Amino acid sequence: MIGGHTLDSSVLYFQMGNDTYCITGDECYFCDNMDKDIPIGISVCGEKNERFIRKAHERGWIPLPFHDAGILKRYDRLTENIVRMC
Repeated sequence: MIGGHTLDSSVLYFQMGNDTYCITGDECYFCDNMDKDIPIGISVCGEKNERFIRKAHERGWIPLPFHDAGILKRYDRLTENIVRMC
């Protein structure tokens, strides 16, 4: 649990090969938040959100945000709304 965006907000990490992916929930709205080390603008605890974003950025985790339709352009499309990440 991160608790930056809301008190109970959480993220999910998983590894594939040498890569760590992060399903970001609402702790990160867009890939740019993690890629460019930019915290989100709405949070109950900005310090927790900033800490999460900074850690994810420094470790090079691959963001999988729910709100960024650009994720469909980052990977090979299988259908209109499904991409292959590996």
